[in-house]
Amino acid sequence: MDTEYLVLVNEEDQEQGQAEKWEVHKKGLLHRAFSILVFNSNNEILLHKRANGKYHSGGLWTNTCCGHPRPGEGLIEAANRRLMEEMGFETSLHEVFSFIYKSQVTEELTEYEYDHVFFGRYDNAPVLNIQEASEWKYMSIESVKKDAIQNPDNYSVWFKIILEKIDPYLVKIPYLGVKTISRQFRYKKPQEYQLSSASSSLYNSKICAAVKAKLRQREGSASKPACLDFGAVKYYLASHFGFCLGVANAIDIAYEAIATYPEKKVYMLSELIHNSFVNEDLKR
Repeated sequence: MDTEYLVLVNEEDQEQGQAEKWEVHKKGLLHRAFSILVFNSNNEILLHKRANGKYHSGGLWTNTCCGHPRPGEGLIEAANRRLMEEMGFETSLHEVFSFIYKSQVTEELTEYEYDHVFFGRYDNAPVLNIQEASEWKYMSIESVKKDAIQNPDNYSVWFKIILEKIDPYLVKIPYLGVKTISRQFRYKKPQEYQLSSASSSLYNSKICAAVKAKLRQREGSASKPACLDFGAVKYYLASHFGFCLGVANAIDIAYEAIATYPEKKVYMLSELIHNSFVNEDLKR
């Protein structure tokens, strides 16, 4: 293992000093790390097989790239540096979530990482550093999840954890049967927005929640109306009823723009939805 120093952290990701890489893994010390998942336009993940000569987990399939920031180096700078070193390309990266895991990876070495997960887009072939990776492939999320369950010994421990945690950061897109692609990644964590009492009571009401939940169970099909069964009364709703996920995302984006740029005027070019409460809220 090359001489390299890593950043030690506590469980809040606050720096606690630094230590040599071999010592960190020998003693199982919690340290800062990152994992990169790059998706192509078909929303497939770029995977690579770790070179057999790696100090642990050699020959296993894993996410696009991973590594550690050096002392004094920012996470995004380290992620960009490592992506070029391992995979030979650059792309815009965005941190999406983080987690802590601890696993013994050899008889002598333990990974104990505060792992920051970055997403990015890229459609071309990587240029592998053969000291780091021996093979690569693009694979759909559904396929890699299935294979990781059937062949868990073929994948790195941290990548299997990421696959278990990734769903909340993937947005399901209803294509009404026209396309087979069913997911895309989002860059940011879901956010909460301050709604007025009027809009909140309507948009977050139990009846609207029930309608949205029912319709989202039927994403991908417009052949039949959705049925809301209240026992004595049943309501049949057209599949294009106005709570589609696209509208919900548009509302979220509008509120996010206002929250992100409070000092600026945000102009609406058109009403997002025929909902007077939401539109009046956004106009403010």
